[in-house]
Amino acid sequence: MSVNGVIQEIADQCLVANDKNLASCLRVICLKNLNIYSKTPA
Repeated sequence: MSVNGVIQEIADQCLVANDKNLASCLRVICLKNLNIYSKTPA
């Protein structure tokens, strides 16, 4: 999947969640992913 495809997929999910600010939505997704990966033992 291309970068554009990933962004479009995220944008679609944000619209479903009624979050009209894509940057805010991306930040939340990134923070969630960081939390998931930081809890995984290396």
